[in-house]
Amino acid sequence: MTLGILLAVPGVVSFAGTAAADESCASTTHTASVVRDNFDAVETAVVDSMDGVFNRNDLAAIANDTGRVHASAEVRAAARCLLLDGRLFDQIDGGQPGGNLDGLIGRGNLDVYVQARLCPTPTYSGTVIRDNFDAVETAMVDSRDGLLGRDDLFAIANDSGRIHPPVYVRDAARCLLNDTELFDQIDGVQTRGALDGLIDRNDLNRFIWLRTLGCPGCP
Repeated sequence: MTLGILLAVPGVVSFAGTAAADESCASTTHTASVVRDNFDAVETAVVDSMDGVFNRNDLAAIANDTGRVHASAEVRAAARCLLLDGRLFDQIDGGQPGGNLDGLIGRGNLDVYVQARLCPTPTYSGTVIRDNFDAVETAMVDSRDGLLGRDDLFAIANDSGRIHPPVYVRDAARCLLNDTELFDQIDGVQTRGALDGLIDRNDLNRFIWLRTLGCPGCP
């Protein structure tokens, strides 16, 4: 039998849920990603005002399905996990450089937290994209021209294109898409920095090879 617990925070709506050891809360990165990807819904859960931040009351309204917005089960579960895990909430709240704890989380806070965990190294992101190149290059159009651009990465990252890849590929695409410097390094790795906004398999192979060598001055 699973026992319910009541999370009572001074000045915050009480929330009834199951213990934080619930398997649905096993991945803090997944929790933060789901909340970030549904940020507009969470921040307007209590008041119809997009001020760019949400607090614990917003999370409670989403988790309990008692607010203005009626979110999916996945979003409600993520809101519940973040609400119950005070340490995680504080990590995200104060995660940006110079960040302090004010009980408010913005999109940038979530981006910093998720990016640090989903993008461990540029080599990892590049390797995942290279190993799934066929899927990424045809994300927008069913044409294998041997090239991928930011629009392809966007479609993969947001699962909005022709191809519906696994989560880890979407995460790698998002890492490469959000890191402009990394994208440009791979784009220009064979052309001494000349950029055309397109990446081919050889760009990725050379980038990974140079990274693996750890050569001074390599991208």
